[in-house]
Amino acid sequence: MILFPVGAMMAYEKRQMVPFVSILVSGMTWSFLKGFKLPFQKVSTLLYLLLSFVIIFSFWFGFAVMPRKPLYDLKGHPDVQLARTIKAIPTKYEPVIFNLGAFLEYWNENYVPGYPQIHPITEYYAGLEPIISFSSPEVAIADLQYMLSHSPYKFSPLLVTTDTAYIKEIILTLSKSGYLKQGSIAMLKTGDRYIFDLTALIK
Repeated sequence: MILFPVGAMMAYEKRQMVPFVSILVSGMTWSFLKGFKLPFQKVSTLLYLLLSFVIIFSFWFGFAVMPRKPLYDLKGHPDVQLARTIKAIPTKYEPVIFNLGAFLEYWNENYVPGYPQIHPITEYYAGLEPIISFSSPEVAIADLQYMLSHSPYKFSPLLVTTDTAYIKEIILTLSKSGYLKQGSIAMLKTGDRYIFDLTALIK
């Protein structure tokens, strides 16, 4: 957590630390109780008991009064609704979701500069399909070109955004580069967000 503070933001990090914290706290609690059997004439014993009491009391008091609520409560969240809509879209191939600002919940933007990391719970509601997020259409274009050139398998790129100008720029650039052909694309609007399926345009 000290060396990699951003990585410690992940939900599973806390769960992984629970067994070690439990052993540490239980061991300190037991040693605190056994400390009363030691001679109180020693300054080190008194200091240890005082320090242990402060730590143990702070932990158990905090544990007793902490609110019992879900770690993530996304029920009714717009991201969940969007993810469920995407999951329900029938695609010709396995979908890969390209997100340009359509979702609201992200990790720290500095985690991977240029690639905002989507909330993993959102991917769960999207059927565990990969949601690749971008901060600009230029970065999305570069990734799409690479995937279309190097992927051994066909896939259905789903572009999700609130700004249709991004989609126009992506389609225009990929068409000029020879990755897309002319034609109509499937589009679905949900609220103020748009979902485009580029599968029919891929050469």
